Amino acid sequence: AAEQDNIAPLIAAIIHKVLPGGSERALAMEPPSQRGEEWVNGLEKRNIFTHRSYVGAALAIHSVRPDILTAVQLAQIAADAVEDFEDMRSSFCEVPRHWFVTEDELDADVLAASAVVQDAGLEPLRRLTLSIPVDRSSSRSIWKGHLSKRNITNGSSPSGVSAVGSARSAS
Repeated sequence: AAEQDNIAPLIAAIIHKVLPGGSERALAMEPPSQRGEEWVNGLEKRNIFTHRSYVGAALAIHSVRPDILTAVQLAQIAADAVEDFEDMRSSFCEVPRHWFVTEDELDADVLAASAVVQDAGLEPLRRLTLSIPVDRSSSRSIWKGHLSKRNITNGSSPSGVSAVGSARSAS
């Protein structure tokens, strides 16, 4: 019993989605056909969040505990992610085709983070310089405090789960 008293309560679990949507290899008990928006909403109600970028993970933590990960810290994580991605991309003579999806997912998370930091009174975040110019005004939705709204790049349900991380409270 004393051992359990020393365990900090779980704040959230952050799961990095690394497999393509609908993958049978995902670490989930439910088949891909049952991992739609309702499934994601159920996870989020239990503070279990999926993400495809560090910015998405930071958004999830900020949504449940802004006192642990502040808007200022969220802005810094997003700025660092944009800089790191653009540095990596510039090191290639030709951008690998699969990076376009990664680029779009990161940019969507940066847009969502920008809305959150602006709501906190901070300056908007610098967005990615996209490899292929697109009309940004119609291709993404803005973060409104509901994490499943982030799944906007292709409308598919999240599925691939491979690396699992969690945040615990020290109190």
